[in-house]
Amino acid sequence: MGSDIKQASFSPEYHESSQFDHNERHPGPSRVLEAGRMGLSILALASAIGILATSAHNLKIYNDTHVSNEFLLPLWPFEFNLGPSIALVACGSIMIVAATASLLAGKIPAFRYNTSIHTLLTLLSAFVGLVSAIVATSFFYGINASDVTATIQSWSCHWSDVSMASEPDFHRICKQAEAGLYLTVMMIPLFALIGGVGIMAVVQDKKVSAFAARKGSPALS
Repeated sequence: MGSDIKQASFSPEYHESSQFDHNERHPGPSRVLEAGRMGLSILALASAIGILATSAHNLKIYNDTHVSNEFLLPLWPFEFNLGPSIALVACGSIMIVAATASLLAGKIPAFRYNTSIHTLLTLLSAFVGLVSAIVATSFFYGINASDVTATIQSWSCHWSDVSMASEPDFHRICKQAEAGLYLTVMMIPLFALIGGVGIMAVVQDKKVSAFAARKGSPALS
């Protein structure tokens, strides 16, 4: 009898079964809430990629088509501020990392079933994404509110009715700049919602674990 117990204790199959039972008795965050958070994170990741793609493409067009002051007929003004577009590229990249971290927190079992790591990744990624979206939006509106300094969006939208046979196509650049801005604004409530749902999921998980602990674990037959 003693040898059977000893053999079962060190058996790989026994260890794997025990780990499975542990995960079943102490599951990760509530499945519905976690599924919702994962869906929001996927939306955030797709939106962040869109922000980065549109802003980076507009910057590339500007770099390819602007000329120095010695030219008499430049397509872009000499007094120009690239800050908003650069901010969207930088913050869009950060938001991609934040959304990816949020997804990894729910996909990798080592993170999902470790409450401390899961909570840290969920809240930290949501906070970083939220701050990045706020910074990019504030920077964009702050500079575009100026009537003196032109930006890619203000200049391209001003000349969007002019038909261009080649780059820069101001109409398309204007639409891309607006899309990047609107997506960035949308990311503010989106990341806030991701963090809120993550907190609700962790709280629900703790309630379930506490209830299971009060009832006691079922005896192994």
